[in-house]
Amino acid sequence: NLVNEKILDELKVETKISTFDKAKEMGAIALFGEKYGEQVRVVKIGEFSLELCGGTHLNSTSNIGLFKILIEEGIGSGLRRIEAVTGDRALKYIKEKENIIKEVSDKLQTIPSEIPLKINQIIDDANNMKRQIKIIRNKLAHYEVDKLLSKKKEIKGVNIISLKVEAEDNNDLRNWGDLIKDKIKSGIVVLGTELDNGKAALLAMVTDDLVQKGYDAGNIIKDIAPIVGGKGGGKKTMAQAGGQKADRLSQALEKVYEII
Repeated sequence: NLVNEKILDELKVETKISTFDKAKEMGAIALFGEKYGEQVRVVKIGEFSLELCGGTHLNSTSNIGLFKILIEEGIGSGLRRIEAVTGDRALKYIKEKENIIKEVSDKLQTIPSEIPLKINQIIDDANNMKRQIKIIRNKLAHYEVDKLLSKKKEIKGVNIISLKVEAEDNNDLRNWGDLIKDKIKSGIVVLGTELDNGKAALLAMVTDDLVQKGYDAGNIIKDIAPIVGGKGGGKKTMAQAGGQKADRLSQALEKVYEII
């Protein structure tokens, strides 16, 4: 805003050659670290600016037309770099941004000034939807757990569930494990899922009574994680792992029965 104000003020731009010492006495600003010769070019812009500069300048600030900053970034201690466009290029830039704003407002079915409000409403709606989905998923999970429990196997008197489930992330996978573990009372639960990024996630849980008998979730995970191209670890009661080969999840989960 300050630059554009000075452009509208139509300040006269004057240049003259002076000695470096005299220019400093006049109050001219010199860039820190810049090397100057005996003779320097002094640029005076009205009463607003006086500095040393060797570049080409206009006769008046009004010749600039319009000034628009594109990028501002730090390049060192106390130093900032500004990239900007002026004149016709600045107008073109603003027109492009106006077109984007118009397109966004059309898609959101609102006026430009109410775009932020509309976006906040969409975000709130999305968050509410996520909460509702989570509630529904939790209700469905209890039903799905009963189905998973029906697929348990018993080896050496130990209840084992080693299956692939649909989970959003590692936390969701652990929630599945907790639900099954609570219902199975005594047993070993190993779950696997394919994440959205194409990677595999594994979880192993062992109930306390089986830990006392020597079963270890960490050891189970260490044995099956390499199958999916990963590694992991954890405690005797709960361990997790990740891997790159989601297509080998079934093989890793089947391996559990051999290990036990």
